[in-house]
Amino acid sequence: MIHHYIFGTTRNILLGAGLCFAVQKENYIHIPLIFLTPSIYAGYHLYENKSDIIRFIKDLKAKN
Repeated sequence: MIHHYIFGTTRNILLGAGLCFAVQKENYIHIPLIFLTPSIYAGYHLYENKSDIIRFIKDLKAKN
């Protein structure tokens, strides 16, 4: 039997991250999309901002 989980820890983390990103960028029209597909929304924006994320990780690693 295949189970489909609508709610869960991973979905909630991605949903929260997507909401924070949309509110910070003032993209309030994206909020319904975030609730429907939080993993796709978060994944897309992680891909689009990958250079900033890599830079952040390198800076964080250099501080330690």
